[in-house]
Amino acid sequence: MEEKRPHKVAKTGVSAQKKKDKKLAKMTEGEKKKAQRNNPKAFVAQTRVAAKQHYQYTQTRIQEKLHVPIMDRSVEDPPPTVIVVCGPPGCGKTTFIQALVKTYTKQNLKDVNGPITLITGKHHRITLIECPNDLNGMLDCAKIADVAVMLIDASYGFEMNTFEFIGMLQAQGFPKVIGCLTHLDKVKNNKLAKKAKKTLKKRFWRETYAGAKLFNLSGITHGSYPKTEIKIIARHLAVIKTRPIIWRSNHSYLVADRVEDLTEPQDIAEDPDVDRTVALYGYVRGTNMRPNAKVCIPGLGDYRIKEIEQQPDPCPFGDEAKRLKARTQTVFAPMCDVGGMRYDKDAVYVTMPTSLQNEREDQSTVQELVQSAGGITAQLNQSINIIDGKARRPVEFKDEIEEGDDSNDNEDDEEKNDMSEENEEEIPTEKMEEEKEEAGEIEYAEEGLDAEDEKKKWGMIKLKKRRDLMKEIYEEVSVKEEESDDDDDLLRPVAEHSNNELDLEDNSKVYWEDNVLDSLIKNEVDENIAKHFVSKSMRIVDDMIVDMDVKEEMSEDDDHLDDLIKIENGEVKIQEEKKKKISKEKKEQQEGEEETNTNPFWDHEETYMQKVQKQMQEQNKMNHEAFAELDSATRIQVEGAIAGTYVRIVIENVPAGFIRQFNPKRILLVGGVLRSEEQLTVMQALVLKHRWFPKLVKSKEPIVVSVGWRRYQTIATFSMEDLKGKQRMLKYTPKGVFCLMTFYGPACPSNSGIIAFETGEETPYYRPCLTGNISNVDKACEIYKKLKLVGQPKEIKKNTSFIKGMFNSRIEVSKFIGAKLQTVSGIRGQIKKAVPKDPGVFRATFESKLVPSDIVFLKGWIPVKINKFYNPMTDLTGYEWDRMRLSRELRKDHNLELPKTKDSSKYKQSSKPKLNENHEQKLERLEREKKKLFEEAENSYHVTKKIMRSLPFEEQLKIMEEGPKLKKYEPKKAN
Repeated sequence: MEEKRPHKVAKTGVSAQKKKDKKLAKMTEGEKKKAQRNNPKAFVAQTRVAAKQHYQYTQTRIQEKLHVPIMDRSVEDPPPTVIVVCGPPGCGKTTFIQALVKTYTKQNLKDVNGPITLITGKHHRITLIECPNDLNGMLDCAKIADVAVMLIDASYGFEMNTFEFIGMLQAQGFPKVIGCLTHLDKVKNNKLAKKAKKTLKKRFWRETYAGAKLFNLSGITHGSYPKTEIKIIARHLAVIKTRPIIWRSNHSYLVADRVEDLTEPQDIAEDPDVDRTVALYGYVRGTNMRPNAKVCIPGLGDYRIKEIEQQPDPCPFGDEAKRLKARTQTVFAPMCDVGGMRYDKDAVYVTMPTSLQNEREDQSTVQELVQSAGGITAQLNQSINIIDGKARRPVEFKDEIEEGDDSNDNEDDEEKNDMSEENEEEIPTEKMEEEKEEAGEIEYAEEGLDAEDEKKKWGMIKLKKRRDLMKEIYEEVSVKEEESDDDDDLLRPVAEHSNNELDLEDNSKVYWEDNVLDSLIKNEVDENIAKHFVSKSMRIVDDMIVDMDVKEEMSEDDDHLDDLIKIENGEVKIQEEKKKKISKEKKEQQEGEEETNTNPFWDHEETYMQKVQKQMQEQNKMNHEAFAELDSATRIQVEGAIAGTYVRIVIENVPAGFIRQFNPKRILLVGGVLRSEEQLTVMQALVLKHRWFPKLVKSKEPIVVSVGWRRYQTIATFSMEDLKGKQRMLKYTPKGVFCLMTFYGPACPSNSGIIAFETGEETPYYRPCLTGNISNVDKACEIYKKLKLVGQPKEIKKNTSFIKGMFNSRIEVSKFIGAKLQTVSGIRGQIKKAVPKDPGVFRATFESKLVPSDIVFLKGWIPVKINKFYNPMTDLTGYEWDRMRLSRELRKDHNLELPKTKDSSKYKQSSKPKLNENHEQKLERLEREKKKLFEEAENSYHVTKKIMRSLPFEEQLKIMEEGPKLKKYEPKKAN
């Protein structure tokens, strides 16, 4: 694994001065003056206050850049970067992916189905995925996206799908987002196009983050976008850096690019609906995927991995050439039928147009001579495939063999040849030399139809083969040894595997006699194996566990190692001579590091953040080197398939509808499930109702939740925590305020993102209703709601009263002994004891004497029961998913009215309809209303006899004359 060294920017010298001159040449006079004013070295603070402010500003900038360091679990050959292309229907997603593939690989795609993996650089690969427009597909794509490319129709504007997908990305950790404006050719003129770009850019930054890249695609020419614009986007995607997301860093997952049904045809013929056994292929991402682990396939369910096997990488990286050759620009799209494909269990055969057809025609005479030199037997045994104008070439996958300093660089590579079982005993020992290809080019298995013999060579295999301790411990017993009569030179394999592969000898290993190995296995293997997994001082030499205090790989010279290593009582020790040599090399290495650190042009002081990141990188490197010397099969059994490995996993009991109605446009995600996440429990999440969701979310109503890999339906209960720490139940979600949502489902770690939907179906409005994260995973969380019990006095004796109507039995009263009571008038009291003869009646004491008309009530809290409802979404099984319907949906289906209570009309607000009137009509209306108010006021006052006597006689006469219009005061008579 290559070491990641920090980049040192040149601050002095010719190259640095040239960069400064170029930068100054591009500046205007105003920019140069501004740069001089902003020079921090030229304009130092002159006062104490200004210096303090400058220091505070600098330290604030430094602190804002700090963040919690995340473990970078990248490996030497990382998996391809997942780029999801999303957008509303008709915005150009398929055309955009076809143009990118054409730019990278010079090949045309007819259909875009499933993941498309491309090699874009010497150490970089990408996987292009078209996001479907349904809600479930968008959720799956948001969970796996490393980079999201949002296509926006500039002639129409933003659509709801774009904002919904951005909300899903934010709930899943918010990866990198790039925008692309399409259909700019449909805008009428350049002025409107420029205005649309500016408006869309501002809105796009507001929804994502300021500075997000937004590219322009002017229009379609001959069915594709302009090459220059696509190349700009392709270069940006090839060099973009993605940030690790915590959920994906802690879980293993796989995006299946190929699905295979392994069910026996006889079983399918007998019962078409029989459960299937399915094999899934794809790159492992995140952490290691272990055998027999539990995985979750969203839309299908939870399954246990029956078998996991490493497969040859269909898109391997090239050699150490500086440029990516045209040959190595590989595309792997199994569901798109790129040039035609054929699959075997151990190989991938790709039929592609040969770009070197003319070159091969020129060299036809040379190939004929090589073919004739191979002999008649070789020609007869050779299998020739003729396809119209195309050459079928299986992609060659070579395992890199580490070579020491003493290895011969000029030695020809040795290659295995496939032989039938009848000819296994006689294998020719002759060696055929091969012309070397030019430097930087990658060897292919077949350069042409006539060049097959030229590529085949035979390797020499030694008499004795070593015994592999790790295989004997972790794997099953191999096939019995076959003895040979020949003791001199050639074949006598010690063990033969079931797949009949011939393993070449690894010269970097040390050979030991069988009796020494047997003694080690019998006496010390358990102790040493334990130390190997715990202690850093353990190491494997020739797959043997060796106790040593120095980390240094063994030399290739076996004889020299035999002199340096001694075996005493089953323990392997290194002599002092070897230790001195290693310590001397270590010392020289430290001195070299000190020289680099004392460079005056390099700031060697490390901050605490840099030290923590360096420690995490070293720990990650040690983790990868712990099992680096094991072969792939043993390594998968011990630590699982590491990230970047192309694997084949097998799962059982898959519904038959999944195979019958398989849709290649839907992404198939296989997410690893930790042991702590397998059980169902009660969880709490801190959620906020989305500002664009038009309705309030009600408690005790079913909602669709997406947490982690899973999508399921549950019943939520909303609550708020008061100052005393008690969680009070809420009927509805508050507006613009966070609240707690308690629900039942599979356990999920804290701070995991959550997004909820009302039904998960298509609606005319914004579909995500709640967003937030998991705050607590605890079955003991309790929610309370208010309970008011009302009673009446039955018998009153001074400050003691007997209350009835509040409880029904003595048991209920006994639970509330000591509870506080209160009357409507404010008199406080307390429950003392239940009356034995009269059920439900109890004795209570109050601050003062009650009256028979007093109403006594008890303010209490009752715990709310959490509904344990869990209904996983099964949209990939081929059958319609049965979900729990909402209350309003049931009322609509059964023609039921909304239930009303007695006081429900009390809270209705009467609103007058708005009138369309001008200013004059408004003044006339106000004048009429004013007169009406005066008339009502005059006719509603009351004149008593006492007031009449105090008035003058003239006023009394006026009132008496207008008597019929007045509403005189008439006292009410008691009934």
